[in-house]
Parts: sequence; structure tokens; C-alpha cells
Amino acid sequence: MPNQANGPEQRGLASRILPILLFSDNWLSRIGIVLVTSATVFWLWMLGQGGSGAGYAGILQFVLLPVAFFIGLALIPAGVALDRRQRPQDAPGVAFSWKSEAAKKLLLFVGSVTVINVILGGTFSYQAVHYMEGNEFCGTACHSVMSPEFTAYKDTATHSHVECVACHVGPGAANFVQAKLNGTRQLLMITTGKYARPIPEPIDRMHDTKETCGACHSTGVESPDKLRVLSKFSDDNQLTKTVLMMKIGGAKSGKGIHGAHMGGGVNIRYASTADRASFPWVSRTKAGVTDEYFAPGKNKDSLAGLVLKDMSCLDCHNRPSHRFELPDRAVDQAMLDGSIPTSLVSIKKNAVDLLKKEYSQPEQEITSALQNQYAQQKTEAAAAAKTLAAIYTRNVFPQMKITWGTYPNHLGHTDSPGCFRCHGSDLAGANGKQIAQDCGSCHQMLAVDEASPKILEDLGTGQ
Repeated sequence: MPNQANGPEQRGLASRILPILLFSDNWLSRIGIVLVTSATVFWLWMLGQGGSGAGYAGILQFVLLPVAFFIGLALIPAGVALDRRQRPQDAPGVAFSWKSEAAKKLLLFVGSVTVINVILGGTFSYQAVHYMEGNEFCGTACHSVMSPEFTAYKDTATHSHVECVACHVGPGAANFVQAKLNGTRQLLMITTGKYARPIPEPIDRMHDTKETCGACHSTGVESPDKLRVLSKFSDDNQLTKTVLMMKIGGAKSGKGIHGAHMGGGVNIRYASTADRASFPWVSRTKAGVTDEYFAPGKNKDSLAGLVLKDMSCLDCHNRPSHRFELPDRAVDQAMLDGSIPTSLVSIKKNAVDLLKKEYSQPEQEITSALQNQYAQQKTEAAAAAKTLAAIYTRNVFPQMKITWGTYPNHLGHTDSPGCFRCHGSDLAGANGKQIAQDCGSCHQMLAVDEASPKILEDLGTGQ
């Protein structure tokens, strides 16, 4: 480095390039400059390749590069401070005085660079937070870990447009910080491979449904009765339909399903197993009167150690945005929409049997099986195989130990015990009284397993 002994020409040169010399005259600052410059160039380059990336590309662009940028910024002044502390007093260096022209140039340089870095740093921070709040980050950044839930989310039409953070983070700064801390813990688990397979349902970590579900759905809204048509094919491809009218109701009127569970003055509490598959104790308070129901062999003393909870929307609607299918119902729907040809004899039974097997290459193996079984109908067999492979791959994930029924849907009582966890179970009060089991409380049956229900013709539904 030049000093006063180097002559006026070199001092003039030093004064002109003083800012660069000051910030690069040590190895630590040089590393910082390289990190800042490289992170900025790569980030701008990736931005020009198509915007927000997904998966690992998104992590690199919106997480790792911003981290490198800020680390580089910190290393530059740290290197200058360390160098000044370690340099002997009489060691050669850049001649500098705060009253000199060089000082003005230094301040101008530092001020300009600071403004640029604030703009870049703010952009990095905003883009990183925005990316980490997006569905692509939640669903693709961890690939095999979250792929099952992300696949189910995209296939659940009723909530596929809702952002993941709307339910899993919740409103407010406190929820945001808590989510990021929890995400850091999960990232460490994924990095080390120490995570559960399958991932347990986050039952105990879900936010109050008044904050999440309540942002769109109001318990004060009365829902009219809803017509449901359940179509089912027999093993020999015969279609029958069950028609029922669901009595949804609402909390305000106290009528219907919602009214019975969330109406004014109604409070339902329960103790459950970890997966909420069964309830050893349920209590219902209405108009100040409380009834308690216990499973056989259970009493208040046996509830010690169990967590007691108030009933919420998620006790029944436990898979509102990540719904997995079961083979029988998935095949029924595919046959109904024509993606599995009903011209294939006994395809219902054969399709369900095929889905219940294990595959390493689903489409190839299922196609081979159906082509052999329906040698005279190869075109129809190929169409059915493609549909069955799609059903299999969106519901079965061997790497995460997820198979049919791993994540049951408790809404209703066809895919899991659902309502029957309380209704129709062996729960009973001290006087032998059981929880109401009247089917007519929830729905009115209009037709049961009929090939052509007349009620649909009368209603003109076209179903």
C-alpha cells in the first residue's frame, strides 16, 4: 500500500481510490465483497430466468443468496475494523484524514453504497419472506416430505385456492414469528433426516378455528339443507345411487348439524387418543345442563393425563384442504366421469384390487396387468390404467410410508368412523343414556341404492 513516502503522485492516486483500498485491504473484507457481489449478480440473473422459483431453486434464490448477501455486508466492515486493530501503528497504509478530500470521497462512497445495499437488502428480505409465505415453498421446497400433502391440497377443490399460511400460520406478527421458529426446527429435522414417516397430523398445532376457518366461514350463517347424491358401482359395474338431504343448519337457529354442535349455549368437550380416532369421554352442556358419556371401563379417574379439549370445526372437518381418497370411492368417481370405461367387464372389482397392491412403477405395472386382462380391449384398458396410476400416485407415497387410509377423513361416516366416534358408539352416561343416534337428525334419506331414483327426476337435477 502507498504511504506518504511514496510521493505526491501515488498519494493522489490513493486519495482517488481510497474507498476501494480501505474496504479491500484485508482478506476478510475481500471475502465480504465477493459474497455481496456474487449474491447480487446471481440473484438478478435468476430473477431474469422466470421469476420465483420452486423447490431447491427457490431456496437458493430467496433464502441462500440473501443470506450470503447479508453475511458479505457484515464481513466488509468487520474486516476493516479487524485490520485496523491488528495493524501496527507504524505499518504502511493509506494516508487518511477526516479533513481531507479523501474523507469526503469516502463518505460519498459509503453513503452511496449504503443506499444501494438498503434497497437490495430490502428487496432480498421482502422477496424471501414473500417466497416463504407462498404455496410453492410450503409444498415443493421439502419435496418428498411435503409432496403428499401438497398433492392432496391441489386436488382438494374446495380449498385449493386458499394460501397455506392462511390456516397454518394465522394472523398477526406473533403467529408469523412462531411459524418461522417452528420452520427452522423442521428444516433441521429434514436436513438430518430425523422426521416422522408419515408426518403426523398437526392437530395440536393448529390455530383457533375462529382465526382461520372463521376468516371465511361464519357460525352465524344459516346453511340450507344440501342435496347429496352418492353414486356407487357394484363389482359387475352396475350403478346405483343413494340420495339424501343433509341438514346443515347453523349456530344461530340451533338447528341441523351445526346447530346441534355449535348452537347458543352449547359446549361440547372431549378427551381423545392422539389421533382423535376414539373418544373415551365426551360431555355436552346445553342451557346449563351437562351430560357426560364414558367409554366402557372409563371414568373420571381414568382421564388423568389426557388432554381435554373443546370441540372445534377440525374435529369433523379434519381434512378440509388435504383430502386423500380410498380405492373404492376413487374408482366409483372415475367410472362416473368416464375416465375408467364401464365397458370393461368387472372393471370395478379389478380396479380396486389393483389399487390395493404395491408398485415401484405404477403406470407400467398397472398397464401391463390390465392389458393382459383385457387383451381384446387394449384401448379401453390403456385409458383405465392411466387413470388408476394417477389415483395411486396421488394417494400412495411409499417413501413417506403413506398408503390407503393413513390420513382418514372424519367428515361423515363412510371413509372412517367419523360421526360414529360419538354417535352410535358405546359411550354411555351414568344412567345408561347414550348420545343421540337418530339418523334423521342429520339427514333425510330420499333414495337408497336405486338404479334410477325417481326423486332426482322429480327434482330435475340431471344427476
